[in-house]
Amino acid sequence: MSLRTVRRALLSVSDKTGLLDLARCLADQGVELISTGGTVALAARELKAQGAKHVLVAALHGLFVGNAWDKLAVCDEVATSDTIPSRATKFSVAPEFAGALRKGGP
Repeated sequence: MSLRTVRRALLSVSDKTGLLDLARCLADQGVELISTGGTVALAARELKAQGAKHVLVAALHGLFVGNAWDKLAVCDEVATSDTIPSRATKFSVAPEFAGALRKGGP
């Protein structure tokens, strides 16, 4: 069995017990965490300050933890896949999954 290096983690659990400790551990290992939108909102504000008329954000999985939607209000549109329920604009990943399955998996 070969091990893969984890570079990004999406934290999505129903039981939040220990979640902060897990997030800190992953961050200490250099894993990029996607959940609250803070980094994206900061980048969007900077882009607009530099003259961008519109900022559109796309993410594979949108978790939107805490006040993420408040932070992302600076963005003109937020789009995510339909893998996690949210109020973001949706795009389907079904065609990609179907294609991978037809080819025999990843």
